[in-house]
Parts: sequence; structure tokens; C-alpha cells
Amino acid sequence: MNLGGLLFIISLYFFAFAWGRIRDAKHFLLFTGIVSVPFEFTYSFYTWQPHNGWTSGIEISLSEISFLLLALITFFKGNRSVHVSRRIVWAVVLFVVASGLSGINSEVRKLTACQMLLVAKLFGLYYFGFVYCLESRKDIQAVLKYLCVSMVLQGAFCLMLYLTGLNFNRVLNTGPSVRSLVTVGDEGGIVRAFGSFPQPNSLAAYLVPLILLQGAIYLGGIERSRFRLLGIVGGLFGLIASFSRAGWLGFVVCFPALLIGLGRFRFLKVLFLTVCVIAGVLAVAPLRERILGDDHNSAASRVPLMHLAMNMVRQHWAIGVGANTYAMAKYRYLDDSLDGVWLDQVHNTYLLVLAETGVLGLGAFLLFLTFFFKEVGPCIKQHGDPFIRYLGLGLRLGLVASMFHMLVDMFHSRALLSSMFLLCGLATAARRNLEAQSWTETEELHSEPEATGKKPSNAAIGTR
Repeated sequence: MNLGGLLFIISLYFFAFAWGRIRDAKHFLLFTGIVSVPFEFTYSFYTWQPHNGWTSGIEISLSEISFLLLALITFFKGNRSVHVSRRIVWAVVLFVVASGLSGINSEVRKLTACQMLLVAKLFGLYYFGFVYCLESRKDIQAVLKYLCVSMVLQGAFCLMLYLTGLNFNRVLNTGPSVRSLVTVGDEGGIVRAFGSFPQPNSLAAYLVPLILLQGAIYLGGIERSRFRLLGIVGGLFGLIASFSRAGWLGFVVCFPALLIGLGRFRFLKVLFLTVCVIAGVLAVAPLRERILGDDHNSAASRVPLMHLAMNMVRQHWAIGVGANTYAMAKYRYLDDSLDGVWLDQVHNTYLLVLAETGVLGLGAFLLFLTFFFKEVGPCIKQHGDPFIRYLGLGLRLGLVASMFHMLVDMFHSRALLSSMFLLCGLATAARRNLEAQSWTETEELHSEPEATGKKPSNAAIGTR
């Protein structure tokens, strides 16, 4: 175990308990579970070997321990009901089943089983467990505050990297870490920040949905706190410093949509603002170099990887080559056109899922994304509660940004999956909170006439 990293996270926990006054067991575990999601503080029960895939074995993280304890505390307090979205649950179950069927073609079925366990464990803790313990609006607001803390921390780590030039990732992890700093441009260029993640692109994939979520609450005029603004600034700094084109793409597409969705800016104003921002970005030399300059064939080299993935799909389109085994199976599907190319996992999550688990697995994965997208629909369509409406808008656009990111990069690490399931759970909790409000209003409507001995009219019910 990394004692330096554990000392840091324990100090953070103590700071939250003592200075932050988070002394309620439920909210303390919520805080520790959310803030430690991006940290690879894990204990391995079984490791097959170092592996470039979903997982290398069976492990548990500090964040998962917090959510497990949180679910147990909520259960023993007497809460026995879990109001989850059945269609989201069935989509994930179908994906796990598809992964199991892909084991027929898997070269290492132990790795396939580890991937199935990983998805089931993370979904159970970060979706079921999350929805289970979020019982009120106060809990939802606390979650948003803790996500702000995480954004501030990631921005601070990126700032420390530039101020000191030290690789803090080795201190902040017990799992995979960044062995060498990645720079933009030629040797001696600007270092790409990665926060507590092993890759800069993973940092960007984590931050963009949170920036859009917090931005929707802040720009919507709901709970405009200085700390939320600090979290947004820290997240934006981390996103820019990551030099992740995939992260930038998702943000540039979704942020103008956020401004329009808030109803505070007209389309032409948003278009003008977007053009001005893009022009300002291109005026900064390092950013312009990253977007338009020589990337040492980084983008072009991903096209042969897609061709290789399609070779796998053509031969095993139904159930794939085996979940979590792409890295080993790829050598059996090389052809003459791929001679001498750089071989890595395909940098497209949809193609990766299709190649490993077939059309059944990809269909289940797309169903999950679709149901997640629809989960916040009732929150956005209603206009009686601005907080829930802007929360739903931020969650939906955060998902869309992640879907854009998946087009050009992998999205299967433990931290990113945990974050996606957590935000999905937050969406279900928001919808449930909205339904509870509607039920309370209906009960009040029926109780008022009973107190006066009059029967409510249909017109009154319709008005309410």
C-alpha cells in the first residue's frame, strides 16, 4: 500500500470531520465515497497479471468501502425500499449477461469473469447504493457540494504539477500511476495534467460532466455559492490543463446547449460567444498547437485500430471475442494493411464493447445510455422546481459530453465507470424527489376540501 497516499486521504477525511463539521455518519461516508472516487486507493484480492483492459483482477477501493458502509447504515436505520429505474437495471443486467456469453470465445475466462464482477459491483454500489441513501433534497444538495470538493482537489493537483513539476500521481495511488509526464508538442513542451488519474484523458472525462452539472446549477441562479464557483474554476483549469481533445470536444458541444437550455441566452448570442471563445483558444499558442499542430500521428494512428476492431466484429459479431480480452485477442486479427502499425486498444468505446461482447453487449450498453438520458426527462420538462430542472439538464448534457468522449477514447476504467453510475443514481434520485413532491401536492389538494367538507372539482385538480 502507498503510505504517503493513504496519509493524504486520511488527513482529508479528518479535515472534513473536524473543520468541515461533516459528523453525521451518513454524510461523512457520502463525502469520503465521492471524493475518493478518482483515487486508485485499492486492495487487490486477486490479480491475473498487469493488463490493459477493464480490470486486471478483483479489488476493492476506499470509495467502495465507504459506499458499502453507507448502504449498511441506511439499511439498519430501517429503510428497506429502493426506488430504482427498472429499465436501467435490466440494461446493466443484460450487459453483464452478454459479457458472460462472450466468455465462450474468451482467451482468458478469468479476466472476463473479473470484468463481469467489476460492472456488477460498481453498479450495485454507485447506483443501487446511491439511490438507496439519497432520501431527501438535502442529501442531493450535499452530494453536489462533495462533487465540488472533488473538482477543487483535481484542479489543485493540476496546479501543483505546474508549480513544482513533480509527479504527484505516484503518491496519490496504490494502483496504476503515470510513470512519465506527457508533454504537448516537441520535447520540453507543456506537461499535460492528469490530477489523480493515470491518464490526462481520464481526468478530462471525469471533469466535463461535473462542470456541466455544477454550471447548470450556478448559471441557473440556484444556490450561487462561492465554493461552487471555485469548483467550476478548478474543473475548467483541470480540463484545459489536461490538453484532452476528446474532453474539449464534449465540452464545446454541450456548453452552448447548456446556455440555451437555461433559457437565459438566445441562439445567436450563444453562437457569437462560442465563436469568440474558440478564437481566444486558438490565440493561445499551446492550445493552438494541441488542436492544429503536429500530434506525432496520434489521431491518424487510431484509424488502423478501428480497422482491427472491425476485423474482430466480422468474425465474432454475435458475442464478441471475450469481454476484457481485447488486448490479447487483437494479434489474431491482424492483416496485411495493419503491418507495422502501432497496436493498442481501439480508442472508441462503442467499437471496443462491440468487439468484446458482440451486438448483444453493444445493444445493452446503448440501452443503458438511452435510459440514463431519458431518466432526467421528467425533471427537465417540469417548470415548478428550478433546482430539479437545472439538475436534470446538467446531468443530461454531462452524459452527452461523455458519449462524445467515448467516440474517440476508452471509457472503461474503475473511476470513470463509478462516476457514470453515481451520476445515473443522482438522476434517479432527482426524478424520485420530483415524484415525491407531486404526490405531496396531490395529497394536500385532496386534504384541503376534506377539512371544509367540500369535494374537490376536476378543474381544480387539473389546475394543480
